[in-house]
Amino acid sequence: NNEEAGRCMLSAATLTAAAGRVPASLLRSPCVQVTRLRNGLRVATQHKASEVVTAGVYIPAGSMYETPQNNGTAHFLEHMAFKGTTRRSQAQLEHEVEGLGAQLNAYTSREQTVFLARSCKAALPRTLDILADIIQRPTLEHRSVESERQTIIREMEEVDTQSEEVAFDKFHEISFKGSPMGATILGPVHNVRHITRDDLRAYVRAHYTASGMVLVVVGDVAHDKTVKLAQQLFEGIPTGEVPEPPAANFHGGIYCGVFR
Repeated sequence: NNEEAGRCMLSAATLTAAAGRVPASLLRSPCVQVTRLRNGLRVATQHKASEVVTAGVYIPAGSMYETPQNNGTAHFLEHMAFKGTTRRSQAQLEHEVEGLGAQLNAYTSREQTVFLARSCKAALPRTLDILADIIQRPTLEHRSVESERQTIIREMEEVDTQSEEVAFDKFHEISFKGSPMGATILGPVHNVRHITRDDLRAYVRAHYTASGMVLVVVGDVAHDKTVKLAQQLFEGIPTGEVPEPPAANFHGGIYCGVFR
C-alpha cells in the first residue's frame, strides 16, 4: 500500500519538549495531517473551527522551471485556468462558483503555480471537484488563448510602470544571472506573443504531475474524508517525477538604470 498514514507534523510531545523555545502561538496551532495518495499526490489538512474552508493545489511549476524558450508559459497557463474545461464551459464554471458562494483564485510565482478556493464547508466536495477539473481538463481553446495573450501583454505594460515590481525583477535578473531564477514570471513579450495551445498542453504534461503536487485543505474538515474525496477526484493525474529544482546560485551585482 503506497498510502502513508495521516500524521501530525508537530506532535504534542515535540512541542512540549520545545515549550521554552517555541512561540506560544505555535504551541496552540492545530496539527497538520499528511497522506500520500496512490499516484503520489500529497493531501495535507489542518483542522480549524470555522464554517469557511480554504483549499489549495500547490504545483512546482513556476518560472524557475522554465527555459528561455518557454519562459512565461506557467503564468500564461494560470490565466487559462478559469476559461472552461471539457466538463464545464466558462459560463457554467462562473455560475456554479457563484451559486456555491465560493471564491476561486490562482497565482504564479518563481517557485510554483497555485490554485485556491474558499467556500463554506458543506460545499467542499463540489469546490474540490472544480479545482480538480480545471487542473486536469482545461480546454485551452484557441479563441481564449488569443484573448488572454492580449490580456497578459496589457498586464506586462502595467507592471513595467510599477517601480517596486521592476526593481524586484531586476534584483532577480542580476542576482541569479544565467539561471532560470533570474527570469521574470511573466516572461518576455516575444515569448508571450508566440506561446501556442500546444505549448500550454506540453507544459501541463511535463509539470502537472501528482508526485510534486500538494492539496492543502484548512477548516472544519476530517482528514480521512478529505483524503477519500481527493483520491476520487485527483486520481487521474499521472504520477510523473518530482521536478528537480534548477540551480539558483546567488551572484549579486549592481544595476544602474532609471525606473519609470
